[in-house]
Amino acid sequence: MLRILAFNLQSLVCILFINNFSYAACDCGSESASSPCTGSSISVDINGGSDEGNRSVNFTWQFHSGGNEARCGQFANGDYWVAPADGQSNVTVTAILGFGGGPIFADENPVPEAMGFLSRDYGNLTPAENIIPQLPQNIDYATSLVAAIQRDEVQHGNCGTDGIVGGCVDAYNVVTILPSVPENAGSTVLRPNILDPAKELLTWDDFDLSRLPSISYFSKADASQLENIRKTWSYHTEILSMRDMAGKSYSEGGRAFRADLVTDDYAATVARDWHNHLTYMVAQDSSFNEIKTALAAMLTYGKDIFYHTHTQAGDRRRWFGVGAGQSMGRYPAAVFFAALSNNSLYATALTAASANQVDIGGNSIHELDQANIGPNGPVWGDHDTFDNQYDVGRYWGEMLRNQKFDGASGNFASIINGKKTFRDPYKFIDGPGAYPGSLYGSTSAGPIRGFAAMMLLIPEMCDIVNYDAVVEYAIRLTEVGIQTANDPCAPPDPRENPDECNTYHLTNCKYYGRNNIGVATWGPDPADWSKCITNGTDPITGQKQYGRFSSRHGESFNVGYKVTRIEENWEAIRNNRNGCRNIASTKPQHPGNLEVSIQP
Repeated sequence: MLRILAFNLQSLVCILFINNFSYAACDCGSESASSPCTGSSISVDINGGSDEGNRSVNFTWQFHSGGNEARCGQFANGDYWVAPADGQSNVTVTAILGFGGGPIFADENPVPEAMGFLSRDYGNLTPAENIIPQLPQNIDYATSLVAAIQRDEVQHGNCGTDGIVGGCVDAYNVVTILPSVPENAGSTVLRPNILDPAKELLTWDDFDLSRLPSISYFSKADASQLENIRKTWSYHTEILSMRDMAGKSYSEGGRAFRADLVTDDYAATVARDWHNHLTYMVAQDSSFNEIKTALAAMLTYGKDIFYHTHTQAGDRRRWFGVGAGQSMGRYPAAVFFAALSNNSLYATALTAASANQVDIGGNSIHELDQANIGPNGPVWGDHDTFDNQYDVGRYWGEMLRNQKFDGASGNFASIINGKKTFRDPYKFIDGPGAYPGSLYGSTSAGPIRGFAAMMLLIPEMCDIVNYDAVVEYAIRLTEVGIQTANDPCAPPDPRENPDECNTYHLTNCKYYGRNNIGVATWGPDPADWSKCITNGTDPITGQKQYGRFSSRHGESFNVGYKVTRIEENWEAIRNNRNGCRNIASTKPQHPGNLEVSIQP
């Protein structure tokens, strides 16, 4: 909780006085720690782009230091810092204002489990964490003040799903209070993480930029494109949409807490944009001076995610998450940050995360957990435990009801029923269970291939991930297509009635495994429900059966949410094996969940 300065007449005089100061003062451009900019207000305009009608919102910060201008400036990504004036020990924040959107909120070092954002409660709203009603406040320590403007849905329309109507974020803006002026007045310093109370100030010297490849087939970005990249990753944060220790997110997939004005409320879109933007950072014709501000924004964004998942903040541990398309793009951004860092502790922590990401209740790493290693190589499917016969029964029941398996006697369902992300519990073929390669299999393909591309191009990223299956899977989508061959599991018996047979409750099934009526010809092995009944002879035609969906093997896999610049150059990228090791796929197995705490 911030230290509160009594609101008295003297404070009021100061507030009225500083309102007349120039908004441009903190933008003076000084890169000298001994002669920094000074000011008493900061104004930040954030535009939305053509899909948002080119509208903008504005954040205005007002402050002083002992009644005088405070020292201030910008970090490498353009975010602002404020420090006490010479001879003073604190900064007084007097007002945080927002224009062009809905209401504005601000939280100090926000954590998703209890924060002061938004007028709608998703189960984590803690109004006392909103510091705006408590202003003015006196701050004499390093801390992050994160402001959020809520979307005005009456004027600008709802965010992308009914589940978050009435409360979603347009954009964030971070101002960091420091006890002293940072090196080079912040111009070479990454804005510190916005969650952990310990503020680590990294500079360009803490990164090895020679690890960025120089790729000839990626065109360079112009100045407006680079500014859009900087804006996107400076005014959005993913950490408030992530899951807590128990795997809970606080809106539908955390969508309410994404900055919809500058990115999108859907994670697959955010991940697509991240990888597209990253291709500009490795374009051959781009100089460091041209890309440094955008690169700083992307590194800062990844650093925030790393600290959110790998530090113990208030004894809370958070996971990257997996599920549909709602958890994409978080891990790759953290990996990119660690790959360029000279501090090997970041890489070590993320490698431990990948080693422990399997089978931990859906709180693992989306891009990795969906490439499940099986007898036919990596196959697609979301994390599911399949701990008992009922879980397996649900999988088989959805396949039966949809009547899309080989040899089905019924009509195709007009809408795919059941879980759109189911993996094959036996790991022979792609999911979803009702129709391989569809729905979220398609949704996740583009961002996963974007991640695989960067693993192929940047060796350090491949080393950190330490799970080559994601690359093998991404390449197989091109070289093979849908994987449904070499499947020993018998499809549902065409004589089974999909309207009567309930595989979950084991009722009214004549031929399903573990039933008490007739002879089991499909589904789980009656002797061991963790195994399938293997192919035999078609009970109607007498012909040998070849699997659940074998006729579809090799069909083109629809790559959704395409990372355009990667898809355009995918042939060249996938033939570049300098980045990722050409070794057999093995998914690391370690007992328990390794806890890693990184201290600045």
